[in-house]
Amino acid sequence: LRIFSDMAHRKLEVDAITFNAAISACDKDRDWVKATLLFGRMAQSAVECSTVTFNSVMRACARGREWEKAVCFFHEMAHNKLEFDMITSNVLIGAFERVGEWERALWIFDGMVQGRVESDAMTFTDAISACGKGGEWENVLHLFSMMSQSRAELHGIICNTVIRACEQGGQWKKALQIFHAMAECKVNSDAKVVNAAIAACEKGCEWERALRILGDETLSP
Repeated sequence: LRIFSDMAHRKLEVDAITFNAAISACDKDRDWVKATLLFGRMAQSAVECSTVTFNSVMRACARGREWEKAVCFFHEMAHNKLEFDMITSNVLIGAFERVGEWERALWIFDGMVQGRVESDAMTFTDAISACGKGGEWENVLHLFSMMSQSRAELHGIICNTVIRACEQGGQWKKALQIFHAMAECKVNSDAKVVNAAIAACEKGCEWERALRILGDETLSP
């Protein structure tokens, strides 16, 4: 940023690469205010903004919990007819997940599917978490099924979210199916996952199953 300020002070030409680097630095520093100011200066300088530019400024806004600003930048990005990529989508889905806007998170995810944009573990993790916070266990299971069929790596955190969503939705059988499938997929379970599975058994009045899970975990090395 100091280099950028020095260039501007000396009235040296600042191009898109310089602006993108400065905005990216603000993103890493979690300074969404400076990121948006730089974006404004970039527009005033008639320097063309790219997908990289929008991704950086949106990510800075998302990290600052300014998700509405992130969405505004996304709409501006669409207005400029720029293609959005996995980074764009992950930033928005993550922002919506943090504020519990599961419908908007799902809207972005559906856009990725329709646009054939590649997704990764982060994409599914945040989308599933957003739906889980909204009590949308059916959507959680649908996303989890898609994740299982993709190349995205399953992990304990996402399995815990899915099991917890099933438990809260009264779907104890589905919760146990996910729990037992973890061993088959060689996904390690932790205390949170085990507690979620036991809670699902309790919801279904399946005390024997709950005790069996507890016993298995106690005996496991």
